[in-house]
Amino acid sequence: MLGDPTQVVRDIRADGKGRHTTTSRQLVLIPGGAVVIDTPGLRELTLWHAEDGLDRSFADVDAFAWECAFRDCHHAGEPGCAVRDAIEGGDLPEERFASYRKLEREIDFVARRRDKALELAERKRWKQIHKQNRERMRFRGR
Repeated sequence: MLGDPTQVVRDIRADGKGRHTTTSRQLVLIPGGAVVIDTPGLRELTLWHAEDGLDRSFADVDAFAWECAFRDCHHAGEPGCAVRDAIEGGDLPEERFASYRKLEREIDFVARRRDKALELAERKRWKQIHKQNRERMRFRGR
């Protein structure tokens, strides 16, 4: 990404295999202000308190959402949904909205893990869904 190697790594074999990994942590500044965090052995980073960042990162989606007819619009086909209108009109790329949705789901997941009451409510909701599904399947079998 930088053009020049900034860390020492092992060689890659001719067949493209081998260990090409770093062994120390490093924060690499990229021209343009971005940052790459190299953390060997760390497989994922979890978002904490990212609710405000969602609206700032997706200001375009947020602006369209404010134009929806209903404040509790889920942007999933409700009447008067400005976000869906923007997607259909080509003003908002579908991929961008999909990224917004993905991040929104991840933030909700982290919130449920942090808050035991939310986690229990979600578990209860899914238990009820599975129970209803079993009843439905049993009723069909008769």
